[in-house]
Amino acid sequence: MAQLKILVANNVVESFPLDDVVVIGRGEGSDLPLIDATVSREHARIERRGNAWLLTDLGSANGTWVNRARVSSATLREGDVVGIGNRVLVFTHEELAAAPQVTVDFRTGALSPEATAAVVAARDVLVLYPSSEDVIEGSYEVLRQMLDGGPLAPEETEALLTAIREALSNAWRHGNRARSDATVRLRTIANADKVVCTVEDEGAGFDYREALRRGRSLDAIDAARERYMTGGMGGLGIMLMLRSVDLVEYNASGNRVVLTKCRGDFFRDETVYGTFGLFDSSALSADTTIQRASPFTGPGHPTVHLDPAVDGEGEGEEGVTEGA
Repeated sequence: MAQLKILVANNVVESFPLDDVVVIGRGEGSDLPLIDATVSREHARIERRGNAWLLTDLGSANGTWVNRARVSSATLREGDVVGIGNRVLVFTHEELAAAPQVTVDFRTGALSPEATAAVVAARDVLVLYPSSEDVIEGSYEVLRQMLDGGPLAPEETEALLTAIREALSNAWRHGNRARSDATVRLRTIANADKVVCTVEDEGAGFDYREALRRGRSLDAIDAARERYMTGGMGGLGIMLMLRSVDLVEYNASGNRVVLTKCRGDFFRDETVYGTFGLFDSSALSADTTIQRASPFTGPGHPTVHLDPAVDGEGEGEEGVTEGA
């Protein structure tokens, strides 16, 4: 499935799956609302044309850009970087669209030696967990063996396991609220250059932007401890994942997180995020202030909202002005 990945903050993106026609703008009727003064109310449209996706500027005040070139229309290709006002989005396809090689169900009990061997040998595994700390904790040795045969160095594998542990803990404890009938899904895909892990729960989700903001606040430790004691989500988990992997991706509702860990300098030197320096601009620097998301204004998708002072409201590098 084609999707846009909206840059939210340093190494954090939000995925937006594309329907046949998507209107992007800051207006309340937009399918993908971007609250930014440099984005016009109806800024651009993306529509499917057979197997292709066509991006069209809708007469916006500040223009639509693909790979830093202004366009009136363009056929999007994998990895294209789209500029809508001051906002940055990456066009890509869902890596988890195909069925996994192996599916493992820990809800039915421990793995047999044969099942363990199949998991360790596979490069694409879906694991189904009950919302049980004991069961999830007992699976990490199998996960470690599976990752050991992949592209990551030992210290990179340990960092990824740290992020997976945090994501799984959040999923069963907070997402599923430890309900015995609720499932946590972990999908792990390894190729020659990276490992991509998706953790998804059956909960209603949470506002990851607010949690990210809390994680960057000076009183994050005390606040996170207080929220943890009352069963709430904190911000330190997101910061731990960000320190452990190269890219953290959430869906709109916040009940699905994708963790990407690359070998060596692959993320910096070979991916579009690194080669385009997408996380190097001042608008996406480490001190970016993440505000609470606005109310849902599109069809099931919340507004992504950066601090206007950081977001470049008014004139910017391209001479942008307030959108129409």
